[in-house]
Amino acid sequence: MSKKNYVFVFFVALIVFSFNFIFQKTPGFMDSEYYFMGGKYLSQGQLDAPVVWNYLDNPTALPHPLFTYWMPLPSFLSMLSMDIFKNNSFLFGRLLFWIIAAGIPPLTMYMSYLIFNNKFSAWITSFLAIFSGFYFKFYTILVFICTFIHKNKDSKFFILS
Repeated sequence: MSKKNYVFVFFVALIVFSFNFIFQKTPGFMDSEYYFMGGKYLSQGQLDAPVVWNYLDNPTALPHPLFTYWMPLPSFLSMLSMDIFKNNSFLFGRLLFWIIAAGIPPLTMYMSYLIFNNKFSAWITSFLAIFSGFYFKFYTILVFICTFIHKNKDSKFFILS
């Protein structure tokens, strides 16, 4: 597969995900709300929040430290985006997630081509990654999708986590 194919799929995904990106005005569920709140407070230079988000770490007082339960990477990415554009809105907090989401279909295309060595399968899997049904609405919100790929030299097996 040529690089032009991957770039084309990236831009198609960017355009399709922009509809989701534009029309989704709020985080929509608890994890995403927490990551947005964490990014907002980190952007303001604070490491604690004036809310108790869960009781799993036995909170004793307010303000409560951030990231005692959820991992901080999505909030750091959100903070980075907010700091670059000097705006703490939800729209600017998820700009990096829009770009990361657009990178998933080319990655899917690449892995499919490596596994099956078939261009048709690679194109189908990339468009299935773009038009993913139920999960489409989760692509551009603050839930970081991290895929680690390990390929053995002698096989076509991948370990994804």
